[in-house]
Amino acid sequence: PRIIPVRLERSDDRSFQAGYLKRLDWGLYTRLASPVAKRLYRFLDKRFYHGNRVEIDLQELAIQKVLLSSRYTTAQWKRELLKGISELEECWDLRRADDSNRFVKQGKGCWKVVFERKPPRPKGIAVSDIPVTASAVLPASDPDSLVTALTKRGIGPGAADDLISNFPETSIRTMMELFDWYNNHRQDRGPGFLVNAIRDPGKITFPKGFEPSESRAEKQRAEKNRVAAERELRTKRERAAAERENARQEAFLTFWNSLSPTEQSDYEREALESAEPTKRTGYLRAMGKGTSPVFDQYRMIVLRDRFERRQKAGPVQSK
Repeated sequence: PRIIPVRLERSDDRSFQAGYLKRLDWGLYTRLASPVAKRLYRFLDKRFYHGNRVEIDLQELAIQKVLLSSRYTTAQWKRELLKGISELEECWDLRRADDSNRFVKQGKGCWKVVFERKPPRPKGIAVSDIPVTASAVLPASDPDSLVTALTKRGIGPGAADDLISNFPETSIRTMMELFDWYNNHRQDRGPGFLVNAIRDPGKITFPKGFEPSESRAEKQRAEKNRVAAERELRTKRERAAAERENARQEAFLTFWNSLSPTEQSDYEREALESAEPTKRTGYLRAMGKGTSPVFDQYRMIVLRDRFERRQKAGPVQSK
């Protein structure tokens, strides 16, 4: 197994040179999301080596151990520490405690922080008593973490190594999810069920209401690809429509600019006379309110309609 060399807390640095190294659960460490949780874990894991209770000054812990800002107030230190503490309570051996027991006031502006480690689980405890949920399934491509996940579900380390070496990781994770689903739904399954399910998945029928995370992820990927394809198609259609509109506008303006001012005036009068009633009414109403973007729009519609009608009938020529 991989280790991070962590020097035990000693009075000086000679302990590191003398080889006082301690194993750190790398799988757990990489799963921790918060930097505060990671620093707390490294600090407490070393301290718990000497006992199951740790007391430390709040300011020393916040600034020197967890590297929080020295400009923070006491309340801010507590708030930031609690984020990491909550994470360690959830997935590690840190015993839960309410804030009044976690942070103990020693005097004016002086606080200490108290940590206690959970007692070791007695041998022979029932698998159904182990609080394992789907969230405990660990990140992919981490064999050490996968061994940990299997052993938490009652499978011995040797058997766990054998399963990981001989069966696909995705299948193992799916069967762990199924195992958790049954136990979380009060349909207890023992480690033997999990081992057999991993070794012979063809004999397993998923119960109604259970869907492996891999299947959900595949559906999400398919939906994401579908949405992306629709967006790309819509973009292509919009681009094609814009290109067609630009071409129509360019053709009209080329014709319009070829006319003299007198020809343009006559053309506009004829275009208005032959326009559809609704467009002619909009043109006249907007013209009565003076020059405006609305009038310019109606004017362009009326002019271009006549141009395109004549273009369909034959080549449009200047008068």
